[in-house]
Amino acid sequence: MTKCVVCGEPIFSSRKGVKYCNQNCTQKAYDRKRAASTKKSESDDAVNHDASKVVKEFNLNNWDKATILAEEYKKDIQFIQRSLEACRLAEVPESYFIDRYLKGDKSIPLNEEVNVISLKLQKEVYRQR
Repeated sequence: MTKCVVCGEPIFSSRKGVKYCNQNCTQKAYDRKRAASTKKSESDDAVNHDASKVVKEFNLNNWDKATILAEEYKKDIQFIQRSLEACRLAEVPESYFIDRYLKGDKSIPLNEEVNVISLKLQKEVYRQR
């Protein structure tokens, strides 16, 4: 027997793929999804603003660090710059990027926030070209 994804009550339906026990739960799920989407959109706007600022204000210490890492791991320097900056903006230690992506340690859990910020930084660079 399937349970409602909102309230956990059993669903009595002959149709396959039913997720909600009644219209109230369907509406609650819709409202939650819409609220999450609105919150994500506001967060994306803030990240886009930060991305514009970052591209213009990349500091020398990060440039030096990125240069050294690019030479050591034979990777594109712009990829490293974006990734280090994404870690900074997400408040994640740089060692996350170095260990997971440069050293290839896939046992380190994926940090979705770093990936999203890095992608936004990449898009910002391409928009400025």
